[in-house]
Order: sequence, then C-alpha cells, then structure tokens
Amino acid sequence: MEPFTVPTWLRWIPATTYAGLIFVASSLPQPVPYIPIPQIDKPIHTVEYAILCLLICWAQSAGRSGEPVRPIRKVILFSIIASSLYGVSDEVHQYFVPGRNSDVVDWTFDTIGASLAGFLWYRWKPGGPE
Repeated sequence: MEPFTVPTWLRWIPATTYAGLIFVASSLPQPVPYIPIPQIDKPIHTVEYAILCLLICWAQSAGRSGEPVRPIRKVILFSIIASSLYGVSDEVHQYFVPGRNSDVVDWTFDTIGASLAGFLWYRWKPGGPE
C-alpha cells in the first residue's frame, strides 16, 4: 500500500494562505505588534519572505507517485522569483495604505530572505541536493 501523499493542488494552500496573511498585515496602518526598535522591520521582512519561499518550494515538490518531479534548481529559482515579485507587489500595495510606506530596501530584504530560504531548501531538503 502506498503511503499517503498530499495532492499537488492542496500543497499550494499553505503558500497562498500565508501570502494572504502578508497582504492583510500590509493593509494595517501600523504593523502589529508595533516594535519601537529602529530598522527592526528588515529582519522581519527577511524571515517573512524566507517562510513564503519555503512554502512555495514545498508546494512544488512531488506529490503522488507517478507525478513528474521538477528539478530542484527550477523549483528554487521559481520560488525565489515568485517570492520576490510578491514582495514588489506588497511594497506597491503599502504605498496606498495610510500610515505605511513603500521601500525598495524592504523589498531587497524580502528577496534576501527568499534567496536564503532557497539555499536552505537546496541544502537540507529530504533526499539532499541532486
């Protein structure tokens, strides 16, 4: 008997839900919880988009046996680009939210977080690198 695996379309639910949570958090006039430490948002952006990238990597991983397995480098590249582009859309969105600002540096940290996550996925994914 084959072990239970998650169908491909279900694997996207965590990533899309998390992206939705990022959108909702970005819609608030002030980040919750507010932390009065200068530049604290930079490591938060890094971790936030690293998680998004990992969820996208997982969503693209092989589901049921017989499904094609995508090359890990393509999975990682797509995940980093998708996370980074979502970071761009988030910064544009924040431009229109009263009390928030749009910052290229925030997007840079989004992309750094996604890239770090891609590296981690490559190094420590079950089965190891190709």
